Amino acid sequence: MPVRALLLDMDGTLADSLPLMRRLYAEFVEARGGRPSDAEFYSLNGVPLLGIMRALQATHGFGGDPAEHVEAYLARIHEHYHEVPPIAGARELFSAARAADVRIAIVTSSSAGLAHAWSTGVELPVDTVIGCEDIRIGKPDPEPFLLALERLGCSAADALAVEDAPLGATSAVAAGVRTWIRGERGTYDWPAVAGQVERLDELIPELDR
Repeated sequence: MPVRALLLDMDGTLADSLPLMRRLYAEFVEARGGRPSDAEFYSLNGVPLLGIMRALQATHGFGGDPAEHVEAYLARIHEHYHEVPPIAGARELFSAARAADVRIAIVTSSSAGLAHAWSTGVELPVDTVIGCEDIRIGKPDPEPFLLALERLGCSAADALAVEDAPLGATSAVAAGVRTWIRGERGTYDWPAVAGQVERLDELIPELDR
């Protein structure tokens, strides 16, 4: 059955943003007296921002209102996110999806406003965005992907999801969506996914299956 909906995570999946996000994370932690690490950064990939902030406070011992820290962190991200290019193969996948009348959603733990602004700026417009403002329970709960399906008017059986982190992949699989990983699997705990790709345009043949 041809795919009717394409559900894409943003950071590390659609947007080549992980180098920027790694730098901003390190600056944020160091400014509060903490010691950033690659292990911590990647363990928090896909977690909603409020959850990330609470985890950083617990680990590094800085106080304050976590919501205010999120606001400051988002301001830094918004300041620099225009620098982020699309992942290799994104334009080709979008072009093929549009030609096949496939609807597209970004499903991100970041803000919907940031995702809208970025996708418009790089000329990869989408039909809807599910961001941290839209959900009560974030990834790995299936809620974000279920909401995306509801907004697009599609069933899980008609959709394909792409993620780059175990939490996001778990969320999509729990929503019943056939899920692919973009990038290396590494040593993380992954759910049962359909496969792995390096470039997004490797998924173009999957749109007809």
